[in-house]
Amino acid sequence: MKTYDIIGDVHGHATALEGLLRTLGYEPQGSSLRHPDRYRQAIFVGDIVDRGPEIPRAVRLVRGMVESGAALMVLGNHEYNLIGYHTPIAGSSPQRFIRAHTAVHYRQCQETLQQFAAVPGELDDHMNWMRQLPLFLELPQLRVVHAAWHPQAVNTIQEYAPETHALTDALLQDSSRRGSAAARAIEQLLKGVEINLPQGLSYHDKEGVRRTRTRVAWWRTHQTDDRGDGCIPLSELVFPPDIIPPAELSRVRVPVSTAAHVPGYSGDTPVFMGHYWLTGEPRLVAPDICCLDFSIAAGGLLTSYTYRGEQQLSAENLLQVDAAGIPQ
Repeated sequence: MKTYDIIGDVHGHATALEGLLRTLGYEPQGSSLRHPDRYRQAIFVGDIVDRGPEIPRAVRLVRGMVESGAALMVLGNHEYNLIGYHTPIAGSSPQRFIRAHTAVHYRQCQETLQQFAAVPGELDDHMNWMRQLPLFLELPQLRVVHAAWHPQAVNTIQEYAPETHALTDALLQDSSRRGSAAARAIEQLLKGVEINLPQGLSYHDKEGVRRTRTRVAWWRTHQTDDRGDGCIPLSELVFPPDIIPPAELSRVRVPVSTAAHVPGYSGDTPVFMGHYWLTGEPRLVAPDICCLDFSIAAGGLLTSYTYRGEQQLSAENLLQVDAAGIPQ
């Protein structure tokens, strides 16, 4: 039985990643790292690019591990956005891109573009490689996805890429059409399941953009509570909860129908993900759901989970390092 070290969002923090891998026992092999136990492998949940100070080094390290067989990786929303930013919509005139060239979108990938500018052509080569990565992994023991395991979205990707589950030309182009099955699948798997906030309620995301929709705890199923008003507290839906002011979370109730499209999760297979900018003590979000994004890009910690086949996950298997790669 294999052992997997699942690693959260790196966001260009190569020093932290190297420190984490060495703490886990990975050793240099050529230009990459590999665990001496041939039955042990790393899995990256995506978002290697953007934000951090060492993006090229992080991408080279992860790609080297994947190509040598020392690791697997699923695509994150930042890789998808980067690819979309560089891919024209077929037949558009004047030319438009799958990821529109707005000021906000440029800021999101600015560090990546600037850090690769000194090496012409390298970023294009990495993006071609990223397009070969799966949007999810379904292994005999575990599932890995960047933001949410959504069965309908998984089925859509399988229709486009039955063998690779990767970002084919058709999937990438179709994802540019708002409301299409491809766009919904990409959104759900890589960015999470969202609901509309009640009228008048909004928040500002990490980029300073005002949002009137919020991500939810997609693994939960929701029923009306004992008040009998057909509603549930907003606090039962929002994830992570700290993106909404606590006073609003405790006050606001929303119709349970708001969560009708939230898939829930009742599988026997644990799911590992990133994406959600958690803070605080290392913890699981559910007995069979592990989020590994603990905000390394915002002064937090790079986090991994060492999985040895257990159905009941344990926070004792989490490991965290700071930006200098020092275990915490």
